[in-house]
Amino acid sequence: MKILLVDDHTIVRKGLKQIFEDMSNDYEIIEAENGLKALDTLKVSGKIDVILLDVKMPKMDGLETLKQLTKKFSEIPVIVLTTFDDTRTVKSMINNGAKSYLLKSADFKTITQTINKVLDGDFTLPSSIAKKAFAVSKTSVHFELTEREKK
Repeated sequence: MKILLVDDHTIVRKGLKQIFEDMSNDYEIIEAENGLKALDTLKVSGKIDVILLDVKMPKMDGLETLKQLTKKFSEIPVIVLTTFDDTRTVKSMINNGAKSYLLKSADFKTITQTINKVLDGDFTLPSSIAKKAFAVSKTSVHFELTEREKK
């Protein structure tokens, strides 16, 4: 399985790559330190099975990268893997095509299970992220009645 790992932190990329490769010879990890590099890599790397994408990166952040991936490489599922779990970011990434959203605190088993589910065509979220992805805004809508409507 060929995975494109897009993260600006070298230690995260190298650490995940090492874990994947130690766990199985079935994984080939390709690295990119930002969205621009990821898009360039996809042009020359051949078939990629899944993309693990961080949110905050220099040059091209995760959201813009996801938008470009959805336009140009929509057949490749994207799993967000980040430390950011605020409601706005979660909703934005899901609404723009992410097939899953995981925190970097997820264990390796959760990451690999999520990859397999997404490759099977599923959309999957941990319950803590799902609550944020589908949270309803608490701001209420207020309407003023006209004098005529009040009568």
